[in-house]
Amino acid sequence: MELEWHQLELKYQGLRVIDATAQARLMASLGEHGQRVPVLVVAAAPPCYVLIKGYRRVAALRRLGRDTVQAAVLEMSEAEALLFAWGMSHRSHRSVLEEAWLLRALHDSHGFALSELALRFGRSASWVSRRLALLEAVPGDVESLLRSSTITPQAAMKYLVPLARANTEHGRMLTAALASLGGTRLSTRQVANLYDAWRWATPEQQQQIVSRPLVAVRALHEAGRSDAPDGITPSDSVVDRFAAELEILVRASFRARRLYRCHLAPAGGVATYPALGLTWQAACEPFASVHGVIAGAPAAPNPALGATGGGRPGNPNLSAVAQLSPEPSHA
Repeated sequence: MELEWHQLELKYQGLRVIDATAQARLMASLGEHGQRVPVLVVAAAPPCYVLIKGYRRVAALRRLGRDTVQAAVLEMSEAEALLFAWGMSHRSHRSVLEEAWLLRALHDSHGFALSELALRFGRSASWVSRRLALLEAVPGDVESLLRSSTITPQAAMKYLVPLARANTEHGRMLTAALASLGGTRLSTRQVANLYDAWRWATPEQQQQIVSRPLVAVRALHEAGRSDAPDGITPSDSVVDRFAAELEILVRASFRARRLYRCHLAPAGGVATYPALGLTWQAACEPFASVHGVIAGAPAAPNPALGATGGGRPGNPNLSAVAQLSPEPSHA
């Protein structure tokens, strides 16, 4: 059947992430070949229908100037239709967030118990709980950024959410600034650099970062902080990575001690295996060098870092922010 736009209720539009690239491909295909697959709807108050599956097709057809959409009516409840559409989609096409949004809609709006959701999704109750807990940790304004693909889920959970927890006002300012960027999308690495810079910045620098993120990204790039030194993963802060490396040393030491005490010492230890003594001496040298760096004289200053202040070591040099051109405005 054919439906006009005023007959469609788009109440589940927020269950999907907007993929601009996929949307452009779909729009080109519809423009060339027309609509081949109907959207799925369920009956609502006449003459309206609730759109269940096909939100991208509807958006593309409207942008193409079409007046109607081909639809297939599912003779079932909205909740059952949502589960039916979920089962039709390929598992590789479902993001964790989209699964969580659907679970929340079924739980909050349609009264599904967690145990029933686990049964219907073929998962455990703990899987359902983890998905719902994921959304509880994400503020509503951050969810909007995720739906519009302004930032990646990894960037939101690893950097934006911790920033908002540490400073609610700065979290709101940054999400509002990111939402105003229009089609501009920040990569996970760029958001990681912003978060790392914000953690070590002075209050004045923090204000600049959260209110003008694009300017801050440019400033960090000019200061040479957009490339991580010495192979450090760009998405991890230097402090967190250093702590992780030390944790690896600690665990390796415990394992080595346990092996020696339980297996080698009863067999005579170094006296029986002289090579162990040489290995131990070789291992002591890097441990001693790390201790010397930490406990010894301070290292030479990094030219990409500004002068420290307020007890914060290594504030990033964001003085270039004021000299950069302002961000482009987006209506």
